[in-house]
Amino acid sequence: MLDIFEMLDAIRLDPTWRDLRQRARNADRLDTYSHDHDDIVSAIESRDPIKAATAMRGHLRALQQALDNVINQDLEASL
Repeated sequence: MLDIFEMLDAIRLDPTWRDLRQRARNADRLDTYSHDHDDIVSAIESRDPIKAATAMRGHLRALQQALDNVINQDLEASL
């Protein structure tokens, strides 16, 4: 498992990833992500693994969609 964390940390330091991540952020998304984090922590504190997993999956889907949007914008701009 430590290898997975090290791999993720290496990706997070990559300049291409950092640029993509920065372009996928905006004030509305950051507010949404903050609420997502609150929901995840609340579910964990309540010892509700199903709610925590559901909240985490929803959060990760939102992140993926934001990143996909930026990638698709880049592809459309290159055509």
